Amino acid sequence: AWSWCARTSVLESQSSRSMEAANRIQKAVRRRQSMDSNMPAAASASSEMVSTKRSECVQVALVVRPLLSHEPPGSECLRQTEVGKPEVVLDCAPFPFAFDHVSGPSSGVASVYDACVAPALLPNVIRGCNATVLAYGQTGSGKTHAMGSGAQASRVPGLIQMTVAQLFRQLPEGATARACFVQIYEDSVHDLLAPPLVDGELSRLSLKRDSGGWSLPAARRELVESAADVTTLLARGTANRTTGCTKMNEHSSRSHAVLSIEMRMADTGAAGQPAGPGGAVLRPKLTFVDLAGSERTKRAGTEGKAQHEGIQINLSLFHLNHV
Repeated sequence: AWSWCARTSVLESQSSRSMEAANRIQKAVRRRQSMDSNMPAAASASSEMVSTKRSECVQVALVVRPLLSHEPPGSECLRQTEVGKPEVVLDCAPFPFAFDHVSGPSSGVASVYDACVAPALLPNVIRGCNATVLAYGQTGSGKTHAMGSGAQASRVPGLIQMTVAQLFRQLPEGATARACFVQIYEDSVHDLLAPPLVDGELSRLSLKRDSGGWSLPAARRELVESAADVTTLLARGTANRTTGCTKMNEHSSRSHAVLSIEMRMADTGAAGQPAGPGGAVLRPKLTFVDLAGSERTKRAGTEGKAQHEGIQINLSLFHLNHV
């Protein structure tokens, strides 16, 4: 089960680039609707899974943030078509865009958690499935705030804090969880939990591929037993994350941050009871991805190293389309 939390900021209306992006998104929505109509009602191999339709394996939620202090009142170019309807319209597009969930400025990310994460994603993780919550959006649109990947204990909890708090309440007795926190900066993967090297650089990690897919075997994994442990780990790792200042975002993330929580628990089976010594063991992984935001060089006012970072960010987000 995948959940995709997307956030938006004020866009440039009547922009040819916006129109092209809108057309691409609308085509993707139509392809998805076509696939949904051709899928049988029970496409899942396991009747125990909460999501049984292909369309429920990926959920797309849109959160519209409030205007920032430097944005003039009335400059919104995106609005919900009807209250309670997961559909929005842009001033620069002649058609609406449909999502699985739409949250307005007053609702915040809590409604995304209640609608997309809690009812389907978490139960499937407890049953042994991998899951990912991913935040995508323009620079300055509030992705890190929504995810809570940079939040301290005193701040409003994000999707990470809400999810892991419930996760630890639902984990069966005897289950263990370990967390790793890395960043993808340009073409390198860095361990945010490992102490910096003598020259101040972060430890670089090598991707390895085996029968289970790609992994980072050398990444530091730490035991976590509560949401407080995860928040402390995030604060420590965020201090090492690469950030910068641009005209569009005073605290711009210059890397993609990936928090993974790897669990180990006994397979309770259909009867809901542990299989006993020597029984099957489940190893689900819950991943939170806080992507760096897309940006245009002219509007961001970047040059030199910051401009190169922006180019690499946009390039990696472009390739996300092929995943």
